[in-house]
Amino acid sequence: ASEASDAACYDSKWYLPDGGKNTFISCYGDGCEDFGSVYFNSSMSSLSVTTNGCGECYSLSSCIGTWSVYCDGSYAASYYGDSCSSTATCGCDTFVDNIGNFTNNEADSYCVTGSSVTGISGTSSASSAGAIAGS
Repeated sequence: ASEASDAACYDSKWYLPDGGKNTFISCYGDGCEDFGSVYFNSSMSSLSVTTNGCGECYSLSSCIGTWSVYCDGSYAASYYGDSCSSTATCGCDTFVDNIGNFTNNEADSYCVTGSSVTGISGTSSASSAGAIAGS
């Protein structure tokens, strides 16, 4: 496992409109660990997150760490992978109920193998990976 500060998206700021609708976050290994702050205009209930531990972490909470969630510009909750500090805030209760599956499949082509990331255009040195897609 990498040091927290080596995670692919460590301590970033993400602005996701429309409650995360049409936004899909795929986390591999600890690539989304301590992701940083995620800002929504009103709710996070439509955000889609899937996580593959890739043999590097073994639960949603150990792969995700802590994300700070903001709604309407104000701090709302901390998200821990499988729970939130305040489920009634910012749609976190709905989000946690609908979260994507956790797998731990080291054979996935997007998992880190040694010091390379495979399954992504080209090869680069990294200890983990995260991917975000949206429209």
